[in-house]
Amino acid sequence: KKAKSLEASLNDLRRAIDHEEAGASKAEQQRKTAQRELEDAQSRLDDENKSLGNAERLRKKLVGELEEAQSKLDKATNAHKNLDKRFKNAEKDLASAKAAAARGGGGASDEELRRAQQEVSSLRDEAERERSQKMAAEKRCKNLSSEIEELKELLEDDKTSRESLSRNNKSIEAELDELREQLEAEEES
Repeated sequence: KKAKSLEASLNDLRRAIDHEEAGASKAEQQRKTAQRELEDAQSRLDDENKSLGNAERLRKKLVGELEEAQSKLDKATNAHKNLDKRFKNAEKDLASAKAAAARGGGGASDEELRRAQQEVSSLRDEAERERSQKMAAEKRCKNLSSEIEELKELLEDDKTSRESLSRNNKSIEAELDELREQLEAEEES
């Protein structure tokens, strides 16, 4: 009778040990899963940080290009104004030379008329080149501004993703700590 009682107690202890080992194994699996999730989340966070750094460098580059394009646009605008002034003066000179020639005499020679016409023609060509350059600079400024706006949106999205990943990491770390505590408690039992 005593042997049966001891054998029954021994069987109960074996079942309890088996149950505890199964619980410890399950907790260990949960811990490993949580550890993998934490590592994955950390990897995603690192990738997001790299992406954010790249986006920030690109943003700075685009801002520099925009400032350069704006400077070129300002120079082109000033050059255009100067050309317009020169063009108007040349047209006035040409008109007065033609008027003098038409009056017959005294004023401008054919040579002077040709020079004035060439200068007006040259100034027209130069003004057209300046207009083209100005339009190209304005287009570049517009494109760069648009790219910067898109980049700002991407940076904001990256920031939101990074914050979300950071919160997920903290949650996984807390779950991992809890699982470690459970595993340690089961190992002590």
